[in-house]
Amino acid sequence: MITKQKFNCIKKLTFLVILLSAMLFNGCKKKDSFLPKGTAKEITRFDFTETLNSALDKNYVGVINGLSIAVAVPYGTDVTKLKPTIEVSAGATISSSKKSEDENDFSSTQTYTVKAQDNSTQDYKITVTKATADDITLYSWKLKSVTKDGVKSTTPTTDINGSTISIDRYKLVFGKNSSFTFSLSINAGSATYSIPVSETITITGYGTTKICCDSEFDILFAQAFPKISSYQVSANILTLKGGNYEMEFEKE
Repeated sequence: MITKQKFNCIKKLTFLVILLSAMLFNGCKKKDSFLPKGTAKEITRFDFTETLNSALDKNYVGVINGLSIAVAVPYGTDVTKLKPTIEVSAGATISSSKKSEDENDFSSTQTYTVKAQDNSTQDYKITVTKATADDITLYSWKLKSVTKDGVKSTTPTTDINGSTISIDRYKLVFGKNSSFTFSLSINAGSATYSIPVSETITITGYGTTKICCDSEFDILFAQAFPKISSYQVSANILTLKGGNYEMEFEKE
């Protein structure tokens, strides 16, 4: 049986426990309120990945310069429907209407706002530029056909020995020093080039690893290339023309 005196003691102890709990809770709450909030609000990554953008052939990385970010994408890219991958400082968030992985129209400069934990903000200007038709030298090109006097010959799949031709053959690769290399079914070659004006190309110093090429198609290619004087790009197709020859390549 609990006496009145014991009951009063229990009430006092219960009150003290509740009071101490409240004091500890308020103390922690007050302590938390004085913790400094993060001020970092940087974009640390801005890319267009092949995974999110099926039209791209690889990942294209943005170059961050202060509060400006520039991204170069291939010629022919539809920049009105790109999904960026964005990373920001720890604790920060993107407060713009468009977030990371949201489709956006980058045909004009876009602004992305980053908010820090202390609610301060910072604006980044995003500029996306497409390579022009003149930038054919940025890519490697796979030969699809050679046409002479209106007669079209497609790239063979086997060489003169009946062996399957490697997918690495019949490829045109531009270098950074105004030179390019090309590979035939067995042999290879090189030349130098210049692009004096848009859609005009001059080829000099043309040569192959053998005097005589491997097949009739390779001979046709070797005859056509020194005569090339102009080019056109449509989507992923490069067309080289000159004299009575026309060569068609597909971007890799």
